[in-house]
This record gives sequence, structure tokens and C-alpha cells, in this order.
Amino acid sequence: MKTGAPSPAALAPEHVRALHAYTPGLQPAEPGWVKLNTNENPYPPSPRVEEAIRRELGDVLRLYPDPRSTKLRKAFARLHGLQEANVIVGNGSDDVLNLLVRAFAGGGGNVGFTLPSYSLYPVLVAIEHGRSRVIEFDRQMTLPVEALSEIAAPVLFLTSPNAPTGVGFPTAEIESLAGAFHGLLVVDEAYADFARENAMGLVVR
Repeated sequence: MKTGAPSPAALAPEHVRALHAYTPGLQPAEPGWVKLNTNENPYPPSPRVEEAIRRELGDVLRLYPDPRSTKLRKAFARLHGLQEANVIVGNGSDDVLNLLVRAFAGGGGNVGFTLPSYSLYPVLVAIEHGRSRVIEFDRQMTLPVEALSEIAAPVLFLTSPNAPTGVGFPTAEIESLAGAFHGLLVVDEAYADFARENAMGLVVR
């Protein structure tokens, strides 16, 4: 950097400099923990799985992967009865959430979500200088379909099961919200494995 030039931090937009960093959940470094909050499997894969991965990878680790993840997207599409064009692959769900905020609310747009909810949402919105449109749950944690459907935003995030409470919402209620909200409803089911039902069937319809 040229002598006397401003620091990299000073080059960032003012709203980015004012941000508070996202704080991930507890990440213990000691051995012996089972971290359900990060969906980690405490058990190693089957030796047959390891063998299949090594056989499939061969000598490709030194090469860039397919940027469209074509084979993986086709496999997901077959599994869920979708078309390949209906599937996007990211580096974890946080990557996809980031893309959604940039695509639909970049440059100061509105994003809706509930409170409590995944604590990364407001950070992603703030990075884009956007505005969070937040609906708070009542003590019963019932899904406020009417209030959420009236949010003026191009995209609405709903975590089910909710983070951090773990409350899951019936698919019938999510369907009602999808029909009433005039925008893109993103049902964040990162913890679907812990729920009684999921909304995957709604995507097909």
C-alpha cells in the first residue's frame, strides 16, 4: 500500500465500518463434544463411504470443480422430484443466504424475518445497507401469518425449526404464509432433521 494511503478499514463504506461482527454459536475446542448446533455428525463415515469418495475423487483435487455443481444438482433434483434449474448449491446455507440478500435486497432493500431468529440475518442485511423488517413472536411462539404476510419486502426468511428456540411450524401454516406473502418466502430448514415435518413438498407444488 502506498505510504500515507488510508487504511483498508477506512476505505469501506461508513455503514460497513459501523457493523458489529456476527458471533457464531459456541464452538468448544476441547474433544468429546457433540455439536448439534452446527449439525455435525459425531460419528465417522462408513469405510465403504470413504472408499467410494477416494475412488470418485481420483486425481481431481488439484483442479477447480464444476462451477455449476451440475452432477450434484441433478442428484438433488432426482431425490426431491425437482428440475435441475430448481436447485442451487452453495458453500453451506450461510453462503446461499448471503446470495439471496445480495440478489433481492442489495443496495438498501428490505428483508423480513422474525425475532427471535437466526442471528446472521440482520448482519447480512446491514452489510448491504438494507433495512430489517422484524416481526416478534409472542410467548406462545405461534406463527404470525397475517403480520408476516404484510411485510413490505421482496424476501422473507423463516427458520423452521426456529433458531434458537427449536420450535417447528406446521407445513400447513407455512403454506398459508407462502400464499399470502407477496415476495420470496425462504424457509430456512437448517435443523429440519430435528423436526416432525418439513416444507420440502411445497417446493414441488
